[in-house]
Amino acid sequence: MVDNLKEKADEMEKVRQEVPAEAPVTPKETGSKPKASTLIDGANAAAERLEEANKKMEELITRQEEATAKAMLGSKVDRGQVPEVTQEEKDKEAVDKMLNTYS
Repeated sequence: MVDNLKEKADEMEKVRQEVPAEAPVTPKETGSKPKASTLIDGANAAAERLEEANKKMEELITRQEEATAKAMLGSKVDRGQVPEVTQEEKDKEAVDKMLNTYS
C-alpha cells in the first residue's frame, strides 16, 4: 500500500514536470501594465494544466482502486493476521502441556 502511494506521488511529480509552468508577465518586464488578454490567456493555460493534472489523477485513483480490489479479492489484505484460537484448541494445548510436564 505504501509502495502504491509512493508510485502515485512519483507519477504526480512527473505530471507536474511534463506540464511547463508559464512565467507570468509582470509590469516591470514589459514596462507597462499587462493587458487583460494576457491575464485571461494565462488563466486559460493554468486551467488547461489543471484539467490535465486532474485527468491523470483520476486515472491514478482508478488504478489504485482496482489494485485494492484485486488485493482484497485475492486475500492479500488478510496476510499477516493471526488466526483466532478456539477455546477447544486452547484446552487441548493445556492438556498436552500438562501430560508432557508430568511424563
